[in-house]
Amino acid sequence: RGALGLSFRPLVSAIAEVGKQISGTTTGDLRSALAQRTQLLNAKDAGWQALRKVWVRILAEVRGPEEAEAIVEAAWRAHLPRRAQIESRQFRRQMDFSQDKRRQAREIRRQESPEEAR
Repeated sequence: RGALGLSFRPLVSAIAEVGKQISGTTTGDLRSALAQRTQLLNAKDAGWQALRKVWVRILAEVRGPEEAEAIVEAAWRAHLPRRAQIESRQFRRQMDFSQDKRRQAREIRRQESPEEAR
């Protein structure tokens, strides 16, 4: 590896969390890059707070804790408007589904007892 000058950087999709892929630190050691990727994936499975903590820790090894925090926080904040749109759309869908269910229930009641529908 050394003679070839290869370097590795783990990438993990964090579209839902920050709207993009996130990366660990670049290293010449494949095992280290794979270990970072595993840590990021395990943390992602545990939720945003766990992913944030691991991502900051990995970045802090090269960039320092303050810069690592700033990078992660900036990524989170940049995705806030899009996340709000997604959550709003999900809420509207839930409301539409609830309204459809209520309509269906009313229609069933009307069909079962037409005198109540008047």
